[in-house]
Amino acid sequence: MAMLAVWLVLCFVLASVFASRPVWLLSAAIIIRILVPFYASNVWMVGLHMAGYLVAATAIMQLILYRPRVVRVLLNSKTELALFSALVILMMVNSVSAYSSIIETLMNLAIIYLTPVTLYLLLKMEIHRLGLRAVQVISVPFHLTMLYQFWLAIRQEETGEILVYSQITQNALWFQTSDDLGRSYGTLEGGLELSTLCIFAIAMTYWVRNSALRIALIMAYTYTNLLGNGRAAVAIGIVVAIAVIVCARSSAAAKIFSIVAGVFGFLFLYSSEAGQSIIEKMNNDGGSNQKRFDALTWVGNNFQHFIMTGYPGDRDLRASGQLSSSLENAYLIAAMGYGLIFSAILIVLQLYIVLRNARSLSGAVMGVAALGVIFVNMTNSGFTTNSNSAYLIWIALGLCTVGSWVSEKGYFQEMKGKRHVSA
Repeated sequence: MAMLAVWLVLCFVLASVFASRPVWLLSAAIIIRILVPFYASNVWMVGLHMAGYLVAATAIMQLILYRPRVVRVLLNSKTELALFSALVILMMVNSVSAYSSIIETLMNLAIIYLTPVTLYLLLKMEIHRLGLRAVQVISVPFHLTMLYQFWLAIRQEETGEILVYSQITQNALWFQTSDDLGRSYGTLEGGLELSTLCIFAIAMTYWVRNSALRIALIMAYTYTNLLGNGRAAVAIGIVVAIAVIVCARSSAAAKIFSIVAGVFGFLFLYSSEAGQSIIEKMNNDGGSNQKRFDALTWVGNNFQHFIMTGYPGDRDLRASGQLSSSLENAYLIAAMGYGLIFSAILIVLQLYIVLRNARSLSGAVMGVAALGVIFVNMTNSGFTTNSNSAYLIWIALGLCTVGSWVSEKGYFQEMKGKRHVSA
């Protein structure tokens, strides 16, 4: 509790000092969420993730000191707020079920849904207020953090050691080294989370102006993705990389260079040990596809029991012997707790944000990344485990809002005689 008290004081001090520049706090929250896995945060403090407390403090101080900008973003987010309110109502209705509890529901609401959505609204507020400057503030420390993940993933692959949070990880998780798990995972909760993060990281290279640096980062993040060993994430990451290379603003010569360098880079990665490992995994999945098929079959046979409310029975399907794994789909797992209508509304909300902001190439590229992250969460437990994906989905959706800003303001706003470039 002492650690929590100190962290809360620090968060509110920072939120007050940087109240006029909250985008710096949002950037810090994103980095903290990447660098601190939930099980490490849980050892140090109860309740929200460390990044969640910083987001909450930022939101509170913005409401107190800069209420007009908060009101503006809320008025501009009526549909999002209406759909999210429907989600909250469904969660509260299910909290009175014999298979749920009000405390558990409130904790899930605060940790997995409310705090990430608050981060989305704050990102939207700052992007609509500052435009590309907000993206730049977020991009630089984000890419530096991702380069650390790249280095750490390589070292974990080479040494077979966890290297970071070693003791905490050994106490919290079943595996001891990356060899036991068969993949690197950086500072995240697992290899799939690292691979999912790489999808978003590849999309963020869209904002890198230098073509050579952009390609180098794409290759680094793709290799990190391979080390994370997530099949769906690797495939989606390649699609996002192609979208970035094709859509990024550059001269014809630079675009040709990017395409050629990208092709050779992908061929090199394909022939690497990590590339061959993912190919082998696609050819021999160890029965994971069958487990997902069994999970979908179970849902097809039992969906009528959890349409409006959660499943009225033992929700740990693996422990109860009904399945050999979980449902392997974060949205279906959420539906087990709060009903299929809940998950349907959640998906509609996220798709609405993507489509609403696909008004420019920048918004479309970030939208493709957001859809990629959402899809990967349909292949594993994802955000329901309080992993990095709980935040990453809404961070990606928050960055999507640059599409609506670009369509209204242009790629750069005219300032101090700088030239204006239209979107």
